[in-house]
Amino acid sequence: MKDIHIMIVDDESSILNLTQRHLENMGYCNITACQGGRIALETYQERTVSFDIIISDLNMPEMNGVEFLRHISEENYCGGIILFSAEDERILDVAKDLAVARNLDVIGCVSKPFKRKSLESLISKYSPHAPNIPVPLPDEITEEELRAGINGDELLIAFHAKTDIALDKVIGVEALARWNHSERGVLPPHTFISLAERCNLIDELTYSVYRKTLSQMRDWLEKDIVLKVAINISVNSFTSDGFVDFLIDTAKEYNIDPEMIMLEVTESQLMDNMLECLE
Repeated sequence: MKDIHIMIVDDESSILNLTQRHLENMGYCNITACQGGRIALETYQERTVSFDIIISDLNMPEMNGVEFLRHISEENYCGGIILFSAEDERILDVAKDLAVARNLDVIGCVSKPFKRKSLESLISKYSPHAPNIPVPLPDEITEEELRAGINGDELLIAFHAKTDIALDKVIGVEALARWNHSERGVLPPHTFISLAERCNLIDELTYSVYRKTLSQMRDWLEKDIVLKVAINISVNSFTSDGFVDFLIDTAKEYNIDPEMIMLEVTESQLMDNMLECLE
């Protein structure tokens, strides 16, 4: 266990040095310290070894911790993540939720200033696992598969943070659909959204995504985490009978202020009736 490779990411050299010293006193010797998210990403992409654990700060200039995690998740990082920050505990909770939604293994969070015992306790929970290798699509997805996936509650929501660069803080998130296919693995939206539109399943898919997103918003609100959430909506859904009523009623059901919800229209298919959609 002591021979694992650990990356530390923070923009403050004093924190990097302190964390590295704590790790060395624990008996870890394979440590890579990176001053800032951008340097950490470059180091990760040019790596010659696999990092078992990445310990990352959140509030960093140029590239913050949330953005850094997004990049490594897109490269299928399968090690453990420990988040540490001087930010409010609620910010740590949001960052953790975002990382988990991107299939990252978050071991835990530590608030600054942290004690060695807190870090040591989290590292001891780490357990290596097999790499998260995407499953290739053997053939074209069928309508029957998609219908079964929607009815089988296989849709997931990944949240992409929206950051105010001037304030260097997360001000909202974008909800992105994922399909946790029982045989093909986790599929991105481009593999099934067009099919859903062609097969008239887009409304069922949209309703499921909307409900799951509002359910997560409710969980956040109960932790006093207030974030605006953008949800992608197919342009076809706006012409469906009862769609607007569904949006409003569901927001009431979860006790979500509609002003906290932003609907982003996708343009993957031309509207058949512009006037009907505008109405």
